[in-house]
Amino acid sequence: MISILNNILVEYLTNYYIIEISERLVIIVKYYSIKDVSNATGLTSYTIRYYEKIGFLPWLKRDKNGVRTFTESDIKYLECLIFFKKIGMSLDDIKEIIKEGCMIKDFKNGLNVHNIIQKRLNILDTHIQKLKKEREELDILINASIDRRNIYKKILESPLT
Repeated sequence: MISILNNILVEYLTNYYIIEISERLVIIVKYYSIKDVSNATGLTSYTIRYYEKIGFLPWLKRDKNGVRTFTESDIKYLECLIFFKKIGMSLDDIKEIIKEGCMIKDFKNGLNVHNIIQKRLNILDTHIQKLKKEREELDILINASIDRRNIYKKILESPLT
């Protein structure tokens, strides 16, 4: 029965994995191409391949032709990486934060995740301090620019002598 169902589904559902759990349970998971993921996340295909190369996507699957396939979870994971990059984190810091993987499963299984959380907090605290220092430096530059602008405005407003 399942093999007949698989044949029918394969004909009609391209871009889906068919995962056979038991005789009565079949899970269908949609997968996406690297182009789909690039369009969804704004990352270039090159960046996605690079993230895989440096170990950010070790679980990534490939189809029978060797083409990378992504799930919705992979896209969400990449969006998390994008967030860390947007706030200015280095790839090394991002690696450190994600290297233990998702700790929700560990927490639900009763494992102690205190050390993992503390390590992530330390990384984020250090990064926040760095961002605050950058903000202070930007404030100085903004104020200097405003002062310069005011000087130019005064020159324009003063009568020419």
